[in-house]
Amino acid sequence: MAATKSLSIRIDADLKKESESILSKLGLSTSTAVSMLLKTIVRNRAVPSELFSIGADNSKSGPSTKHLTMSEMDVPEYEEGLVPNEETIAAIEEGRRLAHDPHAERYHDVASLRKALGV
Repeated sequence: MAATKSLSIRIDADLKKESESILSKLGLSTSTAVSMLLKTIVRNRAVPSELFSIGADNSKSGPSTKHLTMSEMDVPEYEEGLVPNEETIAAIEEGRRLAHDPHAERYHDVASLRKALGV
């Protein structure tokens, strides 16, 4: 297991109370939820735009599948080899598009997928 570090943040008391209530109903601790967010940011090399889709009235403006990339946020490039190349970025974008396309082919088991692939 990787070494862990402590993270201390300041947030509004009401926000802390409400979010802990919701997270506990989901069986998650605040620490786990924050860790999940940070792992998502690292994995996607982007901040999920869902975090920015809350309107002034705190209501969601609808589901979003776009992620803000490092270049869109003017974040400098990371070490060589850690930023996906164009082919990988295209594959990721295609996967995200297909995941939200109700008309995309779906397979509910390996046998169906193998049949479709002729394997």
